[in-house]
Amino acid sequence: MEPPANLIYHRVYAEPPPRSELAPSQLTDDGLPVLPAAIQRRTLTTSLDGPSSPLTPIPPSLPLPPAAPRRKKLRLVCISDTHQHTPYLPRGDILLHAGDLSNDGSVRSLGNALSWLSSQPHPHKLFIAGNHDLAFDGSFVSAETHQECLSLLAGKALTYLTPEKGIVEVCGLKFFGSPYSPRSTDRAWAFQYERGGGGEQPWSAVPEGVDVLLTHSPPKFHLDRSGSVLPPEMHSGSETLRRRVAEVRPLVHVFGHVHAGRGVERVRWAPPSRVDWREEGCVSIEDPSPESAKRQFLVDATQLERGRETLCVNASIAKGPWRKGEGRVGGWGKPVVVDIMVDGVEGE
Repeated sequence: MEPPANLIYHRVYAEPPPRSELAPSQLTDDGLPVLPAAIQRRTLTTSLDGPSSPLTPIPPSLPLPPAAPRRKKLRLVCISDTHQHTPYLPRGDILLHAGDLSNDGSVRSLGNALSWLSSQPHPHKLFIAGNHDLAFDGSFVSAETHQECLSLLAGKALTYLTPEKGIVEVCGLKFFGSPYSPRSTDRAWAFQYERGGGGEQPWSAVPEGVDVLLTHSPPKFHLDRSGSVLPPEMHSGSETLRRRVAEVRPLVHVFGHVHAGRGVERVRWAPPSRVDWREEGCVSIEDPSPESAKRQFLVDATQLERGRETLCVNASIAKGPWRKGEGRVGGWGKPVVVDIMVDGVEGE
């Protein structure tokens, strides 16, 4: 059978093979291989695949196709307001702490809390400060105390999120964190601002495109009901934060601060064509085993619709306020574990 006319056949030897390896009909008088006369009449462009193999076309060199995109599941372990308590933490890919690691905000208390957090087995551990974490606020404590607090992070497997740091990307997700909360008492706390137009509003710093937002304060009307707030103000969250979350529409929003509001809600936003911050609906997700501290509160958020839905998580571990002589009123809760889907690449 003659080869196609547009192919060239060739055979390259580093050294001519011994005569015993070739049939007599494949040799010339000087012992080198010879092609059949029918093939010699053509311009040759392919290779013999071996002394006794049929002629085989050499395929052109093509680039490898890109890896097929796939979806992969990530597990977020969400906690907040541990106040020096060290709860049982289930395994996961990313551990998130939404502030108030300590009670008194001293360097010593924060050092103990950060050592515990860093010792957890999760591959990635991200946290923000809260209003009780005084030494992290450089405008609240002396410069020496603030620097001593920041030095606690050296050598620890922790990522400290601040608005100044901007977006941090981990496992294909974009994280942003902010420690601020609106002032609600006469007592001075860290990272607080006055409510209303007269005070500094830090929420404009939340960037577009964030996937997971960590704030210490809850947004208003979402898991922010507190017994310490009297009617008609039954909600202590931030209205400005709520509007910014509606604009940015992160996949997950993790916060704490209001201990009594701990829980999970799934918020559905209005279509993107609407330029306002209104919501189409909100569904509360209940813990199937609220009394068992060892059983995780697992939330399947793998079907969240990006850009239309946000999972709000008040991950406060403390259930109630701390009172002198009584300790933590209401006891302690457990982490909220959230499964989400992210775009990945095969082989990552």
